Amino acid sequence: MTRKKVKLAFILNNASRKATYKKRKKGLLKKVHELSTLCGIPAGAIIYSPYDPTPEVWPDADGIQQVIAAFRSLPELERHKNMVNQEEYLKQRIEKAGKILKKQTRDNREAYAANQMGFPFMENAHHYRQPNQPQPQQFFPGESSTAPQRPFFPGESSAPPPPGTSGSEPPATAPYPPNNIWFR
Repeated sequence: MTRKKVKLAFILNNASRKATYKKRKKGLLKKVHELSTLCGIPAGAIIYSPYDPTPEVWPDADGIQQVIAAFRSLPELERHKNMVNQEEYLKQRIEKAGKILKKQTRDNREAYAANQMGFPFMENAHHYRQPNQPQPQQFFPGESSTAPQRPFFPGESSAPPPPGTSGSEPPATAPYPPNNIWFR
């Protein structure tokens, strides 16, 4: 059974909200424990809730005091180096998205200009055909321009008859299909 995408909004039902809180608190504490164990770093969590009179502390009160003391012993500049509030975080994300948008716009303009000028070496230039230019000869899979063609039977010509003529069978496509391939 697959999980549904969770809508991140305040849960109005009090019983459902309390059950969700307990599950997610347990998951959060498990993640902090895994981070501390796998990376060998001191980590801690303090969770206040309206459902418990005392805050939940992991690993314990002494362990959390050591983590806080280590944090406070850092110089002021070092403490705030990686701290970001929500407003600064959103500004950084918007700035980064703007740079990506500018780069993509520039790349699209360059590709479009190259295609209009007919540069075949540019990416995706082979998808665009300039008007009044002949298409290169295309071959069936496994065929090449130097590969010998199948032998013709007596009375058979080297090319299928044009439409509207008295050929033994009508061609499967128009005389000038968009991809220049005749179906045999």
